[in-house]
Amino acid sequence: MEGIINLPESLEVTKSILSFFYTSSYAEVSSFPMEHSAEVYFAADKYDIPGLMTLARSKLASLFRSLESQFADEDEPLTPGLVRCIGRFLEVVVLVYNNTRDTDSLRSEIVSTAREILRNIQDTTGDNRRWVKAFGMAPEFALDLVKPHSIKLQPDIPERSSTSWKWRTAKDCVVFECGECDTAVTMSKKSWENNGCAVGKSTWCPNYTQCRGKLEHRISNC
Repeated sequence: MEGIINLPESLEVTKSILSFFYTSSYAEVSSFPMEHSAEVYFAADKYDIPGLMTLARSKLASLFRSLESQFADEDEPLTPGLVRCIGRFLEVVVLVYNNTRDTDSLRSEIVSTAREILRNIQDTTGDNRRWVKAFGMAPEFALDLVKPHSIKLQPDIPERSSTSWKWRTAKDCVVFECGECDTAVTMSKKSWENNGCAVGKSTWCPNYTQCRGKLEHRISNC
């Protein structure tokens, strides 16, 4: 039938898009407003409606802050209701990470809320499974969650100048990784040079029968 456009989005999301066109706003779905605003956000991105994206992001940020406030008391044990809230939040986490670019600021909002929840909850009995499932369905979320808190694993690796490694002593050793097959090799300065390599240049992977990669990536010092 001419004059009819069928949108793949749900009826609720479609209503929110139309409401925004007429009123510059939309009503949140009471049953699960967080998921609804996330879906609206994806649709706004898809149809290039920046104003609606901004509005949906603002609503989500407000919902995230409201969720965080429920975990403000560190001494308060998790209730079944709070466990359900975490589960629904993690469902939105997976939705967002599977429908946005890695540079999307909404991911930062989600990570901030997740950290606040994890910082305050004391009893995660029955809840770990939900987090593990979310990490499996959205691996980038797990990586973003630990990025700023990563332990510096290589504080004493010899620094690299433009031409060479700066070894402190002849006994220094460093673990190198093949850029192709991820084979890890521990080498001392002496063995590195005895391999026929100038210090600071790569050498062939020892798994040369199956891999023609080079040892170029430092992992950690010994």
